[in-house]
Amino acid sequence: MLKAILPERLLTQTQFLANYPNPFNPETWIPFQLSQDADVTITIYDVAGRAVRKMQLGHLTAGSYSQTEKAIYWDGKTENG
Repeated sequence: MLKAILPERLLTQTQFLANYPNPFNPETWIPFQLSQDADVTITIYDVAGRAVRKMQLGHLTAGSYSQTEKAIYWDGKTENG
Protein backbone atom coordinates (compact mmCIF):
# COMPACT_ATOMS: atom_id res chain seq x y z
CA MET A 1 0.00 0.00 0.00
CA LEU A 2 2.84 2.41 0.78
CA LYS A 3 4.32 1.85 -2.68
CA ALA A 4 1.11 3.16 -4.21
CA ILE A 5 1.09 6.22 -1.96
CA LEU A 6 4.80 7.12 -1.93
CA PRO A 7 6.49 5.46 -4.93
CA GLU A 8 9.25 8.07 -5.19
CA ARG A 9 10.28 7.64 -1.56
CA LEU A 10 10.79 3.87 -1.58
CA LEU A 11 14.18 2.78 -2.90
CA THR A 12 14.07 -0.34 -5.04
CA GLN A 13 17.76 -1.16 -5.00
CA THR A 14 20.86 -0.68 -2.89
CA GLN A 15 23.54 1.23 -4.78
CA PHE A 16 26.59 3.43 -4.57
CA LEU A 17 26.36 6.87 -6.12
CA ALA A 18 29.24 8.87 -7.62
CA ASN A 19 31.81 9.93 -5.05
CA TYR A 20 32.67 13.61 -4.70
CA PRO A 21 34.87 15.34 -5.35
CA ASN A 22 36.04 13.17 -8.21
CA PRO A 23 38.94 13.02 -8.69
CA PHE A 24 39.64 13.43 -5.02
CA ASN A 25 42.69 14.68 -3.19
CA PRO A 26 43.13 13.85 -0.34
CA GLU A 27 39.59 12.92 0.76
CA THR A 28 36.24 11.89 -0.70
CA TRP A 29 32.64 11.19 0.27
CA ILE A 30 30.83 8.16 -1.13
CA PRO A 31 27.04 8.54 -1.13
CA PHE A 32 24.83 5.44 -1.25
CA GLN A 33 21.26 4.22 -0.98
CA LEU A 34 19.91 1.24 0.95
CA SER A 35 16.69 -0.44 -0.16
CA GLN A 36 16.38 -2.20 3.21
CA ASP A 37 17.92 -2.09 6.69
CA ALA A 38 21.36 -3.72 6.64
CA ASP A 39 24.72 -4.13 8.34
CA VAL A 40 27.02 -2.06 6.12
CA THR A 41 30.71 -2.64 5.47
CA ILE A 42 32.70 -1.05 2.64
CA THR A 43 36.02 -2.29 1.32
CA ILE A 44 38.12 0.01 -0.87
CA TYR A 45 40.50 -1.57 -3.38
CA ASP A 46 43.51 -0.18 -5.24
CA VAL A 47 43.84 -0.45 -9.03
CA ALA A 48 45.58 -3.83 -8.65
CA GLY A 49 42.56 -5.24 -6.78
CA ARG A 50 44.18 -5.30 -3.32
CA ALA A 51 42.02 -4.27 -0.37
CA VAL A 52 43.49 -1.10 1.15
CA ARG A 53 40.77 -0.04 3.60
CA LYS A 54 37.77 -1.67 5.24
CA MET A 55 35.18 0.41 7.09
CA GLN A 56 32.33 -1.02 9.12
CA LEU A 57 29.44 1.42 9.33
CA GLY A 58 27.22 -0.78 11.48
CA HIS A 59 23.50 -1.38 11.14
CA LEU A 60 21.82 1.31 9.03
CA THR A 61 18.17 1.81 8.16
CA ALA A 62 16.90 1.88 4.58
CA GLY A 63 17.19 5.26 2.93
CA SER A 64 19.42 7.68 1.10
CA TYR A 65 22.83 8.54 2.50
CA SER A 66 23.75 11.21 -0.02
CA GLN A 67 24.41 14.28 2.13
CA THR A 68 28.00 14.86 3.20
CA GLU A 69 27.19 14.20 6.87
CA LYS A 70 25.60 10.82 6.01
CA ALA A 71 27.78 9.60 3.13
CA ILE A 72 30.82 7.37 3.65
CA TYR A 73 33.90 9.51 4.32
CA TRP A 74 37.32 8.25 3.23
CA ASP A 75 40.47 10.20 3.97
CA GLY A 76 42.44 8.37 1.26
CA LYS A 77 44.49 6.41 3.79
CA THR A 78 45.08 2.67 3.93
CA GLU A 79 44.49 0.52 7.02
CA ASN A 80 48.08 1.34 8.04
CA GLY A 81 47.64 5.08 7.58
